[in-house]
Amino acid sequence: CVSSTITERESGPVSPPETIPFVSQYDVTHLGGNAYALVGSIAIPDQPLITTGLATVIGGDIYANMTGTQSHPDAWRDTGVNQTRINLATLSGTFYEVGHDFSVSSRTWDNRYTAGTVKQAACP
Repeated sequence: CVSSTITERESGPVSPPETIPFVSQYDVTHLGGNAYALVGSIAIPDQPLITTGLATVIGGDIYANMTGTQSHPDAWRDTGVNQTRINLATLSGTFYEVGHDFSVSSRTWDNRYTAGTVKQAACP
């Protein structure tokens, strides 16, 4: 499990930072060398966030680039591109995501940016 702390949004720094614990599950396939494929989900209360991507080990860090989608009951359809960098020794690191979402009921778009830190946490 992972705990994510949001420190920045498109409007600027988040004060105080928002800590969000969540359960993520991934299947990881070693592609050879330092390359890995990731397919999984992040448990979020209204609907899961489904993610796929690639990761590579550089030095003591793993860099994961993922795309994600989520379909909310309130008609919002979310998409996002995320980069997460995790130190293999501490299992903590940083992330950022750029999202572009659409409401099928109001026919409106929303853009977002989120960044922060991530670390291993106890599972519920």
